[in-house]
Amino acid sequence: MGRGRKIKEHDKEGKVSKEEIRKAVAKLTDKEREEILFAYFQAILFVAAILCFKIDWRVVREVIAEAVKTLRDSEIVKTIKGEKRQEIIKKLDDLYKKLIGEDN
Repeated sequence: MGRGRKIKEHDKEGKVSKEEIRKAVAKLTDKEREEILFAYFQAILFVAAILCFKIDWRVVREVIAEAVKTLRDSEIVKTIKGEKRQEIIKKLDDLYKKLIGEDN
């Protein structure tokens, strides 16, 4: 019963603000941020692999494209500095264009 009370108290606090997310992400090193991005991407591909067994690949491709677009605009990418950030954004943009069929 005590656990339920803690959960309810936590729920009363509400959502975490974007500012709190930014502060938490700012504490990470660039290497840690890159590792998190890689983990996000692995998760996206894992979910896509599972979906392919149940859903048409074209639909899965659209889902992946939207996930890549969301990842590109995420706080974790925004906090990476310099050329590395630009490199990551370019790769995600290129991948998104390939997924939705806008090859160069």
